[in-house]
Amino acid sequence: MGATAQASEASIGAAQGTFDGCVVNYHSVTANAWAYITLECIRYKESATNEYSGDISTFDTDGFTINWTKTGTPTGTAEHVYIAFT
Repeated sequence: MGATAQASEASIGAAQGTFDGCVVNYHSVTANAWAYITLECIRYKESATNEYSGDISTFDTDGFTINWTKTGTPTGTAEHVYIAFT
């Protein structure tokens, strides 16, 4: 799954039912910094204290469900692109 919220917020992640992980751009906190995160496949880091994160909580017959967590008071909208394999 790839996701962007602003030019300085991006993550690339994967989920397979029992494992989620993503590489996230922390440029909004530290220039040109990236981190690997486990337990979630999406993360937007707006600042040191504001972020969204998401993990796939269920795979369903018609898609999947994302469990979202918000820390601080992040704002804006996001775009998601995904590819699914069975």
